[in-house]
Amino acid sequence: MKYFASILLGLFIALTSYSQKSNLTVFSESEELFHLTINGIQKTDTAQSNVKIKNLDQPRYSVKIEFKDKSKGVIDKNVFLKPGMESVYAIKMKNNGRYVMRWHSESSINGMPTPTKEEVVHFETEPDVTVKENSPDEVKTGFKRIDNVQRVDQRIEKTEVKHSAQSYNGQFVPNGTMCSSPSMNAKEFMDFKYNLEEENMFKREDAIENALDHQCFLAEQIAALLKLEYSTVDNMRIARLAYRSTFNTEDYMVVVNTFDSKSKRESLLTFLQSTGSTADVPEPTYSEPQEPTHYQMPGYTGAVGCDWPASDEEYSSIISTIENQSFSDTKLNTAKQFASSKCLTVDQVKGLMEQFSFEDTKLEFAKYAYEHTYDIDNYFKLNDAFSFESSVSELQEYIQNK
Repeated sequence: MKYFASILLGLFIALTSYSQKSNLTVFSESEELFHLTINGIQKTDTAQSNVKIKNLDQPRYSVKIEFKDKSKGVIDKNVFLKPGMESVYAIKMKNNGRYVMRWHSESSINGMPTPTKEEVVHFETEPDVTVKENSPDEVKTGFKRIDNVQRVDQRIEKTEVKHSAQSYNGQFVPNGTMCSSPSMNAKEFMDFKYNLEEENMFKREDAIENALDHQCFLAEQIAALLKLEYSTVDNMRIARLAYRSTFNTEDYMVVVNTFDSKSKRESLLTFLQSTGSTADVPEPTYSEPQEPTHYQMPGYTGAVGCDWPASDEEYSSIISTIENQSFSDTKLNTAKQFASSKCLTVDQVKGLMEQFSFEDTKLEFAKYAYEHTYDIDNYFKLNDAFSFESSVSELQEYIQNK
């Protein structure tokens, strides 16, 4: 009941606060040309590398980025805008070659002329990075991300604050060790968690990582994020990444204690100790019995391909997601995404294969899932999922060559 009440309150606040308009800026870090579409309406006549949409009057928009170079793919993302603010999103390429759009910064548009209608602004070149002086309530809106401390020039003043934090106009500097102050108040953090739940299940980790790159959190806020129910987020990876983005690192034990597993708590403690941090990290003194390091399947004594198979709830969730997809390629890609982030049992692999209508799609997924399967010596159980002996032979040959 409290959950629904929170949603209704959030909707009421959103509806009543949007008397002010918002701006949205999207730019490409590598100056790739693209077309911008919001809510199904294309806003660019010619491909641009930097576009601003002014005077938007809704809190949420569906954004599509279509690159001029079609080989770079398409980006679909929901963005959430705050009234009276200009939100900046950056298009960047990840290490795997995939392009993503991530939140970059925001600033107040108070003092600008009263907006009348939506306006599209094209930039011929990327604006210079600017630092706003004497404006504590506003943040940097330049478009160049600072990737490491060595690139910070003379305009960035290093200040002595708690934990010897390094800050850029009062903001967290990526790849620093601490930050100067928490970025989100209670309401903003509640909004962030709500928006996170609205993200596609396979994009939530990207969304959290992006927030850690640009925001400073309290240890209690990091712990709250780790307690949310996800299906594809590596909580241990997030807990390690989040340390550099935490203001009160001396309280990081609240994050450590979110893990039920003794081995995971000890792993995170070891990581914290290796950072040479000032966190209050005690030696682990847990008294509970030693927990197994991997899942133990009753009656199975064969080779193990991965440690912990997906839970029944996670498996049911991905089956429902795939069943709601209309196209075979989309179903296959969704199943692959799930397999890449989760350990599966052979029975789960077989159940996912049964979601595909075509023999070659079943075979492709069976090959892909082999390296993400717990009981790999049971892989022969997949043979009766195929209609043709040639598929069985091809899968066996594939496994023998691994």
